[in-house]
Amino acid sequence: MAFHITTSRVQQSELLWSSAAEQSVEGEYTIPDYKPEIQKILKCVPTPVVMQKLAVGNKVTVEGYVLALILYLTADSEAVCSVQYKLPFSRQFELKSPVEEGALIGVRMGMQFFSCRVAGRRKVDCRGSFSLTLTVRGYADSELLAAAEGDGIQVRRSEQPCCRVAWQADKQFAVDEQLQIEPNGTAEVLRCDAFSADLRGHTAGSAVLLEGSIDIHLLVGYPDAPSTRTYDYRLPFTEQLDADLLPDGEYQVFPSLTVIAAEISQSPDDDALLEASFTCVAEAVVLAQQTALLVSDLYSTEYETADERRQLSLLTEMTPFERPFTVNIDYTQPVTGAQVGECIALPVRLSVREDGRITAVTELSCLVRDADGDAVTLTQEAESEVEGAWPDAEYLELRAVIDACSGAADGAGVRARAAGRVYGLAARWQSCQAVLTVTADTAAKKQPGDVALTIYYASEGEEIWDIAKRYNTAVSEIMENNALTEPTVASRRTLLIPIVK
Repeated sequence: MAFHITTSRVQQSELLWSSAAEQSVEGEYTIPDYKPEIQKILKCVPTPVVMQKLAVGNKVTVEGYVLALILYLTADSEAVCSVQYKLPFSRQFELKSPVEEGALIGVRMGMQFFSCRVAGRRKVDCRGSFSLTLTVRGYADSELLAAAEGDGIQVRRSEQPCCRVAWQADKQFAVDEQLQIEPNGTAEVLRCDAFSADLRGHTAGSAVLLEGSIDIHLLVGYPDAPSTRTYDYRLPFTEQLDADLLPDGEYQVFPSLTVIAAEISQSPDDDALLEASFTCVAEAVVLAQQTALLVSDLYSTEYETADERRQLSLLTEMTPFERPFTVNIDYTQPVTGAQVGECIALPVRLSVREDGRITAVTELSCLVRDADGDAVTLTQEAESEVEGAWPDAEYLELRAVIDACSGAADGAGVRARAAGRVYGLAARWQSCQAVLTVTADTAAKKQPGDVALTIYYASEGEEIWDIAKRYNTAVSEIMENNALTEPTVASRRTLLIPIVK
């Protein structure tokens, strides 16, 4: 007689790849004719952008660019002007096995160094390098043994709450808006920072709906006068991602949004308006709750058995993670009669101490004019502690952004302050052993012993299952004969062990 078995399917997670590499970029660029000639570079701001993550077979290709924003003084008027260039890159990672459909591909980039130099009146040379970290986590269904009956089979079952990645996708879309500015003749956008805020996601029928806003920080210059102005905006948006979810299912949606490009120009009809278009990439991971029915151990009181087992990694929890931090710098370089213009803050790196605290290193730069009207750039790094401890979890994605930055000057010198946040997704996985299949060796029938009852001296904390398996009897028999209600021995005692015939 064969065992009568019942199977179930559960989604398990596996870290397929984690690797870091250094990527270099470089290029020489010509300032367009409609831009003034360059006298002095005030600041070069690099921003790495991922455009595509493509998996084919066992190879993952990451494509993107480093956007180099160059703020410079013009050769004639000493007004502040800007140009920006894209330094493209492509990096291929070769994995040990093919990437299955549905795998989560995470990419993190961190600038290591970046420099721009004047190579001519209309020439700039840019070069730098950044770290590129790739993680690939696969999700696949496994068929597990859920129950077995017959031929004296004893089964140790458990229920493990977990999550299932029901759907994931990304979508590129644009947010167009008119931005109000102060009318002061011809305006030029020197710098634009854009990132998501208050991002939320939920299912709507079988689709996924993303809602939130884009926070915009603009540095606007006026070529007719050596002056700049800063403007801040918040643009709400709603975007739908067509999914293949069950309309009546219960899901959790974990969205992310990155602004990969911005096109902003002054309206030809109204010098108080800017025509803006922001290209965004929205990503969403949708989880469904499930309960995994697992068999962690088994044996038969009648036959020797053979089984196949697997160590599973189950996604049990995913939660948004966000922590604020602040940075304060007093510049050591003195500037006589300083007038502070734009302040620029760039996240440099994050690190985790042994006690679980997070530190953030930020570069703060202030564009300053001294008493003679000469422009200089003050740049300094500072380390600050992120509020809250590092959660006991693994991370799919982790980013740092600067929400606000300001500089000021007084008799003591120039100081700057920035406020930012670290955000991402915190995920936890549970490792557990599960039985996949079991067979009985009907030619190896177990022979019953001569005794019908054994006295056993049990220790506190012993599992009834372990005792029953040792004596080749049934857990239910031990529980019934000793009036036990719990699967663990509460205190040291004697137990009657009935032997199954």
